[in-house]
Amino acid sequence: MPSKSTEEVTGVRIPAPLRLAEHVSKTADVSLDELIDRAEAAIGLLSDDFLAKAKTDLRALRPPNSDAESHKEAVYAVCHELRGLAGSLGAPLLTEIGASLCDFVKTPTEACALHREVIDLHIAAMLQLIAQHKSSGGVDGGEELLAGLLAARKRVKQA
Repeated sequence: MPSKSTEEVTGVRIPAPLRLAEHVSKTADVSLDELIDRAEAAIGLLSDDFLAKAKTDLRALRPPNSDAESHKEAVYAVCHELRGLAGSLGAPLLTEIGASLCDFVKTPTEACALHREVIDLHIAAMLQLIAQHKSSGGVDGGEELLAGLLAARKRVKQA
């Protein structure tokens, strides 16, 4: 026995679902592989632009041009943006180091020379990663670098 339509049972006509394919423009004679290649090329360009901007922003943080609190706010703003985009663009270690630095400057502490040194170490590490990423496409020793930065943070917090 054939089932009745919703309209026959309820008296209410439910519109047919939209067909997504009908609303998407077609790309003539372009294969899926070619579309993927184009997307990867666009992401590569975006990645290069992002790394260049990150390098400029990080360099602007050294040396501080303002009082300690304003500098911490500037460091946080730059690193927060960097950590948010880096992982999406193939630089997960930059995300982790940026997050480490964000956490470090966000935690209330007395500004001291050691505090400033930990900030500088994080910035130097990120600049090195950017340089290494651009020249080789990858990073060697990243886990050890991150572990060292986290240990430096811990020592300063305990001091």
